[in-house]
Amino acid sequence: MHVVVSKKDLLRVLGRCQGVADKKSTMPVLGNVLLEVSDTGCGMSADTASHIFEPFFTTKEDGVGTGLGLSMVYGIVKQHDGHINVYSEVGHGTTFKIFLPIVERSVEKVELAIQLPLLGGTETILVAEDEEGLRNLARDILEGLGYTVLLASNGEEALKRVARPQATKARFIITLSMPTAEPRTPEPT
Repeated sequence: MHVVVSKKDLLRVLGRCQGVADKKSTMPVLGNVLLEVSDTGCGMSADTASHIFEPFFTTKEDGVGTGLGLSMVYGIVKQHDGHINVYSEVGHGTTFKIFLPIVERSVEKVELAIQLPLLGGTETILVAEDEEGLRNLARDILEGLGYTVLLASNGEEALKRVARPQATKARFIITLSMPTAEPRTPEPT
């Protein structure tokens, strides 16, 4: 990502940037994957190219960037036993080639079981949701936490449920767009 960001910052109006990932390219070491990022920007001199992976080296004006981006890329590539090369010529753009080793073994999964206490309650909750799957999911979760759950599939049904004595202190979970829901105060029955 830092390679592409650096290129974006250095491209001139006429330049463009492209990237390629290829397992079959010519590589300095067999068993590597090549990630190639090229641009058609202004390029750089051999002297500039020899310093671009140094921490705090930048070709940008003062106050723009830190000069750490490409040194971080270099460090990350080296930590993964890879190689990075830069090819550039003034007026002809720049190409970065990153070679990373292919990992043949599968990654081991490490499962961490963290049990967080789920807070529940004994209150009554009215779930007004027109999608049956979501309505039932909400019911299952809330009942599992100890709540009493009233379900409504539309606005009219929700208003009828609210009017019942068991819903006088109910909490509400409602969908934002509910069919047959007119804003009005329910009348007690």
